[in-house]
Amino acid sequence: MLRKASALVVLGFAIGAVSTVALSPTATAQPVEEQHRNQVVLSGYVIVPRGRTVSEVVVFQGRATVLGVVEGDGIVLDGPATIAGQVGGDVVILDGRVLVRDTAQITGNLLSGDPVEVEDGAR
Repeated sequence: MLRKASALVVLGFAIGAVSTVALSPTATAQPVEEQHRNQVVLSGYVIVPRGRTVSEVVVFQGRATVLGVVEGDGIVLDGPATIAGQVGGDVVILDGRVLVRDTAQITGNLLSGDPVEVEDGAR
């Protein structure tokens, strides 16, 4: 029962994050880099490469790999995630494997419905 309640809280959080992104005003006069700061994927994958900074990462079904910087939260509802860069908020993986590399830095909480593999040196 507790796991189901936790899953509902995470789902609510993810829906809130997506609606915030979706309701944000469209940037028309900003550089291309500013237009792609939130990474939201319904089905597929997100890679945040080294040297790149994004605001939020939300993946409904697929995979996320963070090598660069996520200023806010990284959320994957169904699929695996690898964190080797920096996440300034929470990392939430509802249903999928999580690998936290030794180069990772997560400022917020790490929440997962599955076991988490953390390499020595991760913070």
